[in-house]
Amino acid sequence: MGLFNFLKGKPKLPETGKQHLSPKPDAGLPESEIKVTPKTGETLATVILNGKTGQIVVPEGNTILNACLDQGIDAPFMCESGVCTTCRATLLQGKVEMMACYGLNDEEVKKGFILTCQSLPKSAEIVISFD
Repeated sequence: MGLFNFLKGKPKLPETGKQHLSPKPDAGLPESEIKVTPKTGETLATVILNGKTGQIVVPEGNTILNACLDQGIDAPFMCESGVCTTCRATLLQGKVEMMACYGLNDEEVKKGFILTCQSLPKSAEIVISFD
């Protein structure tokens, strides 16, 4: 592979990379058996949005919102500064630290509401719901 092939518009994966990107047809695993395993320092996040549940990995130092968007979850957001509450979700399990929390009052925080644009996971697993 190399820059030449890329510039010609013919990017090719080395044979060793193909095996990791293509599912093996004989694997035969049902989707329910496939598990996401985070690396040390990362958080496994179960996300509920519009009645659907999915799992993502939140890299250390990333907000929950950024991880959702990076991994294809169309989470609601607007200001990304902790003010508008468009990204508000309920923390159902685990711990997070909010860097800023201008849009929520103390009572909402006690009820488990978080601003995903400002929330850094502080436990190995979290469960949040945007619903």
